[in-house]
Amino acid sequence: MAKMNKAIVRIMDQEYTIRSEDSREFIQKVANYVDDKMHELKESNNKLSTSALSILTAINIADDYLKINDIKQIAQKLPPIDEQRFNSVIQSLSDDIEKKDKKISELEKLLSMAEDKLQAQNQRMKELESTLSEKESEILQGKDDIRLKDELLLIRADECEQVKKQNENLSMELHAVKEELKEFINTFDDKDDLQITLIE
Repeated sequence: MAKMNKAIVRIMDQEYTIRSEDSREFIQKVANYVDDKMHELKESNNKLSTSALSILTAINIADDYLKINDIKQIAQKLPPIDEQRFNSVIQSLSDDIEKKDKKISELEKLLSMAEDKLQAQNQRMKELESTLSEKESEILQGKDDIRLKDELLLIRADECEQVKKQNENLSMELHAVKEELKEFINTFDDKDDLQITLIE
């Protein structure tokens, strides 16, 4: 004969002694479930008597049990899953996601580098503009000579134009990287044709 376990449980503020072959932990778990169900009904209708409350609780628990049992029966009728094929599909999807994450990381790195270059060029442009402004002020004040005038013209014609072209190139590069990243991310939304048959 199996060993009987005894547990004292509390349901609706009343203590009950339960004997069962199940563990004390399981007995307490069942009692807590019944207690929760009864409190739910009590809160929805405070005028229910103890007997009516007990009957409604039993009906609700039976309803839960039968619904779960129906689901189990339906699941048992389903054909078994090909675990090897399932695992293969999952691994393939995982590899694909890993590759796309790596590609996105690379594009984001290129984008960051392009933005840094553009920021550096903008800073250089501001420095040149500041230098030009100082030179122009010196010329206007009559404190400069032909050398300063030639230097001003050289800066305007050469270095400033060079920085401008570099700035334009970096802007185009930054735009291209942003577009490539945008198109790559959009491929996640377009990949709707993947159909996986897990059950044969």
